[in-house]
Amino acid sequence: MKLALWIGASLVLLAVVAWSSTYLYWRYTVKRAIRTLEALPLSKVDEDDNPADVIAYQRAYDALMAGGTRSLPYLMEALERSPRPYLISDLFMQIIHLSTLDRDRQREDRQLDGCLFRGKETITVRRERMENLRAWWEHVGYQHHPGWRVWSSNCRPVRAGSE
Repeated sequence: MKLALWIGASLVLLAVVAWSSTYLYWRYTVKRAIRTLEALPLSKVDEDDNPADVIAYQRAYDALMAGGTRSLPYLMEALERSPRPYLISDLFMQIIHLSTLDRDRQREDRQLDGCLFRGKETITVRRERMENLRAWWEHVGYQHHPGWRVWSSNCRPVRAGSE
């Protein structure tokens, strides 16, 4: 009996450590990638840019894409304070589109269209778009990545016809 309890407790502890480690790894990786993108002097990669900056940009971009939908909550957070909201917004939409390739996403795209940052908006427009995006996220967007599903980079496998 004691052996069974010990084995059971060990398995639970192992599961908790595995989940926590995965969560912390992706949290650190995604936040570091966002900080890198915000700190670089680039907005789009150009062949005239410093090669080290281009490599750092590509690594950060790759980390966010590898994180997939795990990156979305952190990108939402970054949009509010980012000096380059149009870059973060673009990455956000790329991940949303990759996570929903198997369905018609026209309705969602229309909803998100009023939330995107396209360039140098005024602070009022930026605040309004952020409120629209936050409302979309609270209503349906969070389904793209429930926070507890840290092991999956595509948490919303939507089947055709399930809308």
